[in-house]
Amino acid sequence: MSSLINTYAQKEQMLKQLQQELLELENNDNLKKELEFKEQLEMLMKEYGKSASEVKELLFPNAEPESKKKSTRKPRKLKIYKNPITGEVVETRGGNQKQLKIWKDEHGDEVVEGWLINDDADNQETPDVTPPIDGKEENKSEEKSEPKSKGQKKEEKTEGKGKDKAEA
Repeated sequence: MSSLINTYAQKEQMLKQLQQELLELENNDNLKKELEFKEQLEMLMKEYGKSASEVKELLFPNAEPESKKKSTRKPRKLKIYKNPITGEVVETRGGNQKQLKIWKDEHGDEVVEGWLINDDADNQETPDVTPPIDGKEENKSEEKSEPKSKGQKKEEKTEGKGKDKAEA
C-alpha cells in the first residue's frame, strides 16, 4: 500500500514541477512571439487556401521532396563464382542465389567461397571464365543456368546453320 502512496507523491511532485515550467514558458517573450507568428501564418494560409507543403514549396522551390530522397544504402558488389567441376559460372550480388545455395549445400561454404573469381566485378572487366571447348557444351550450360526466350533460341539455330555452311 505504501508503494502506491510513494508513486502518487512522486507524480504529484512531477506535476507541480511541470506546472512551474509551463508558467515560466508562458511568460517567455520569445515563446509569445513564436506563438503569435504561428497563429498569423495559419490565418494567412487559411485566407489564401494554402497548405503547409505548398508554402514550403513556395519558400524552397529547389528542395527535394522528402518522399523522393535517395536511400543511403549503396548497392552490393557483383561476385562471380566458377564451379571448377562443371565450369558453370554464377554472377550474384547477394548470397541468396539459387545455384550458389545448391553448391554450398553440396560442397560447403568455405569450398564454394574458394571458387570466387572476382568480388569487385563492377569496376573491372568480367574475365573470360569459360574457355570454349565445344560450342554445344557451352550452350547446354547456359540453358541450365538461364532459361532462354524463343527469340534467343531461334537466333542461335540460325547462327549455327550459318557457321556450318561457312565451315563446309
